[in-house]
Amino acid sequence: MNVTLSYDDISTFANFGDNDEVNLKYKKPVAEDCSYLALIAHYPDYENSELKDGGYSTLTYVVTVGGTKERVALDKNTEEEQYASDENYGISITDADEVYLITVSDRTYNMGDYDAFADTDSFELIDSLYSQTQEVAQKYETTDGGFDYDTALDEHLAVYQPQFDAAEFSLEDEVSTQSNEKLLKNQKGKDEIQSDIAERTYYAGRYAYLCCSGYSTSRLYGMWTGE
Repeated sequence: MNVTLSYDDISTFANFGDNDEVNLKYKKPVAEDCSYLALIAHYPDYENSELKDGGYSTLTYVVTVGGTKERVALDKNTEEEQYASDENYGISITDADEVYLITVSDRTYNMGDYDAFADTDSFELIDSLYSQTQEVAQKYETTDGGFDYDTALDEHLAVYQPQFDAAEFSLEDEVSTQSNEKLLKNQKGKDEIQSDIAERTYYAGRYAYLCCSGYSTSRLYGMWTGE
């Protein structure tokens, strides 16, 4: 595998500019040893807001088998004011036999002052997410330094498969094997919702609902950046 990993600019997200995401500040840090890349954002600073000193982050831990990893400078494709850094890095992977990405997101009420975000180089939230993903990588590490995906998947399915199988939704005799993109393209411009995209929407919603629920039902899943 030969691939360059990076996070998109917030301004490229759907519906950017329609709401208060224009007042976010964010960065895209990449570890010098290429162990992870992340996106970290500070929420807007509004008077009396409980989140005025808060923010969120998504971090991806990168495991490779064979090949090399290199921290590379990428073109800064945006002049958006939200991007609070002069640098834009990614991770270039060359001639890897396998690549595994372990991703986790979280938020904090204590990211610090909004005006100090641009000059801040280290974040407790990043450190926490890095530690979490590193523990997962170490738990399933193989003898060649890779990732035991099958074991990780089996343990995941043991918890979630019964929940997934508890309900189903079927409008057709056969489940569509077309991609989401293909289904959306076929639906575009039609007033009547097609059965296959209705089924896919249900299962996507069920997945998101289960992933963001804990001891109680979820509130609003997602970090609300531009969408």
